[in-house]
Amino acid sequence: LTQSYPAQFLAKAEAAGKEMIISNYGVSASGFLPSTSRYYMDMLAYPLVMEECDADYYVIAMGTNDAAAIGGTNGALTRFESAYRTIAETLGAKADTERVFITSAIYRRTSNTVSDLRASAALHPIQQRVAASLAKKEPDKYVFVDLYQLTYAAAADGSLFAGSNENLHPA
Repeated sequence: LTQSYPAQFLAKAEAAGKEMIISNYGVSASGFLPSTSRYYMDMLAYPLVMEECDADYYVIAMGTNDAAAIGGTNGALTRFESAYRTIAETLGAKADTERVFITSAIYRRTSNTVSDLRASAALHPIQQRVAASLAKKEPDKYVFVDLYQLTYAAAADGSLFAGSNENLHPA
């Protein structure tokens, strides 16, 4: 509870003197493709975030689990892009939304690193394209954060997962 990304973000906000409510609508091992372990659109979190949540800022951090299941097929890539665009547009269209941060899938360390890197790399252009096309319409609302590029050097030197026991979420 104290080490999760939302908890760390809240601690930083509080240290900066900001009052916030942080909610996490992520579901472990879920994704936008039905072939992931858990299809996000079938999870309770999906209608909650889409219909019940009225936030100022949203961070969409999806794709890593989809990268493991995508297989690089055109059908899967098209379906992923459609779902990714839909959730970003829907969150951005909410009355209270000031900004939607669209992040790229991050590097993951598994026994099949080459395959995972290739699959993650297939999603990056989609995530960037979705963010860029939405930012054309509303430049101050949509921001692309390339987590893959920001963390790649640490992944290459092995420090990204130092202290992490699951090789997915950076320590």
